[in-house]
Amino acid sequence: MAQLFSRYESGLQFTDGAMTGSIMGVSGINPIVDRLNSITSDNNVVSGTQLIIYVSGGNLVGGAGNHYWSCPGINFVANDYNTEYVSYDLETGKLIVETLLGTAVLAPVTGIPEGAIITAAGVFGNAGASNETWELNRVNIITCGATNLASANVNSLDTSISHAEVINMTYGYFFSTSVLSQNDEIQGGWIRYTT
Repeated sequence: MAQLFSRYESGLQFTDGAMTGSIMGVSGINPIVDRLNSITSDNNVVSGTQLIIYVSGGNLVGGAGNHYWSCPGINFVANDYNTEYVSYDLETGKLIVETLLGTAVLAPVTGIPEGAIITAAGVFGNAGASNETWELNRVNIITCGATNLASANVNSLDTSISHAEVINMTYGYFFSTSVLSQNDEIQGGWIRYTT
């Protein structure tokens, strides 16, 4: 049984054992109101009530199993902020390298939950970018020490992730590429993880 806590508008009444229907994002379950209690804070009653819903059968969003994080190429930025180095396709969101000199690109990875285990990662682009490499890195937000977690050629996955547990309290995560050549494209980044 999972506990979900939600706030309902004043006047909505439930009784013990009431069926509430379905919950957005939760499939195949029958949430049941178990009890209504006053919310307390330091032994003082606070306005409102606590609604405890027990859920049985089906999976909650964010439950066990494979989950995916992805971003379009527009999330990637040139290592050098010279605006002439890259452009973005407004229909597809891909990044296109414009400079003859080439440039490396970076993209932040945010929103993967604390404690998740990264099991695969990849960066995707056009055929020209396939000769270049990408890395998934984590950086200590206090010391700025960076660690490579995964790497491969563009359009390839890496499933041998080192330091796979996500620890958002200590680390930030980002993709980076080697120097891409003119007309190389990055279409996006992808991560598979379990919780």
